[in-house]
Amino acid sequence: MQLKNKSRFRLSRAHLSLPYGLFLVCFVLAPLFVIIYYAFTNGEGKVTLENLLGFLESPKTTGTLLYSFGIAVVTTSVCLLLAYPIAYILARGKFRHKSVVLMLFIMPMWINFTLRITALKEILTIIEGNLAFHPFLNTIIGMTYDFLPFMILPIYTTLLKLDKSLLEASSDLGADALQTFLKVTLPLSVPGIISGIFMVFLPSMTNYVVLDMLYNSTYIMGSLIGAYFAAYDWHGGSMIALVLLLYSFTDSANIGAIHGFSVQNYVTLFTKPELRDMITGTILLALGSALLSTVLGTLGAVGVHYSKRFGKTFVGAVNQVPVVNAEVVTAFSLCILLIEVCSVDKSSFLPLLIGHVVLQSPFVYLSVVPKLKQMDNSLYEAALDLGASSQTAIRRVVIPQIFPGIVSGFALAVTLSLDDYFITSYTKPATFDTISTYVVNATKGSQTDIKTALWALSTIIFLVVIALVVVMNLTGNRNARRTMEIEKKNA
Repeated sequence: MQLKNKSRFRLSRAHLSLPYGLFLVCFVLAPLFVIIYYAFTNGEGKVTLENLLGFLESPKTTGTLLYSFGIAVVTTSVCLLLAYPIAYILARGKFRHKSVVLMLFIMPMWINFTLRITALKEILTIIEGNLAFHPFLNTIIGMTYDFLPFMILPIYTTLLKLDKSLLEASSDLGADALQTFLKVTLPLSVPGIISGIFMVFLPSMTNYVVLDMLYNSTYIMGSLIGAYFAAYDWHGGSMIALVLLLYSFTDSANIGAIHGFSVQNYVTLFTKPELRDMITGTILLALGSALLSTVLGTLGAVGVHYSKRFGKTFVGAVNQVPVVNAEVVTAFSLCILLIEVCSVDKSSFLPLLIGHVVLQSPFVYLSVVPKLKQMDNSLYEAALDLGASSQTAIRRVVIPQIFPGIVSGFALAVTLSLDDYFITSYTKPATFDTISTYVVNATKGSQTDIKTALWALSTIIFLVVIALVVVMNLTGNRNARRTMEIEKKNA
């Protein structure tokens, strides 16, 4: 009796999501379970409620929680009130160069946030003098300045995709502009509003760097986690991180004193070894982690696109965790998993690299998924019918169609790495600094030449961003003209 040969395992399109799914399980889900374990155990590993009771009974922690919650509510409300009209005008307005105007609002995201806050501090100091006289107001200004683009983008995207026929039907039925807005536009834009709230609320509740840089205060939830981290109190810090995590699952040396023209700041920037090494290290980290994140995120998106419903639901849900979660919670949980549990040496740069990939890869995934949905799937099937293997069809048919999304994901990953402070500060080796961690430390010192050299760095970054915007706009206009010429010829 002959035994039937069992069919050999064949790599399918859906299996491409396995590396990314495994990465999410190991470095997104596992750290969350670790902080839950540490939150409800003591130093001896025994289950206890002492950490929870300590959090609830301490006036310091509960007071900080309430104050942080107030900051988050006001910041989110102000961002929403400012962002919705801006997004509405950009999406519904009939003016040329709309993309350029949008870039002007997004542009601050491409400049390191610690450099932005440093510049804002100088401006507010000129206006107010001592910033400690109005701490809450200045905190709201700083948080709003930092997070406003994150509220504008999802609302703008949602409004841009609205079905115009619904608006026209409302008008045909006798509704005026206000009624159409209240009964059609606003309800349909709710998903964008919710996304914006998620992206602003929890981060503004934990971003202690804004307070620290503006007026040397750390009276906010994120700083409590930092204090426990500094004291190696993983259990107390895990309880605070767990409380914050629960929120994420509910739906001269002074500006103005100009004494003459000088390029000394630029000379200092490129000749001082510590500044040169800091910039080089930041760029290499950003490019390396972005490349790895782009590969993982793209493979995950392609694999999930061809997966069954469970795979799509699972990866999509876990992918959202780093997006809506506070960076300080992500940083703290990764730190416990890699350094405390797995005993990974921080000087190996491995925790730093993994932390940046965890931060970046979900955004790459989100950048590629829409392109996959817009893709013509019949081309892939046609390639198979012509004898191409699945790997060849993906490489020569699928990848070219989603390439713009891959490029956008890579650019966003680089931006997130350059902008990051929290994950870097928790996972970096002691002798290594990125722009963010260096700026926070340098602006507290008395080295005036270092501070002013950082202004030169800000200027260079700003000019590079402006140049990119101009090039993108000119390229877009040229492509649009070519398209119009081709259409005229065909007509």
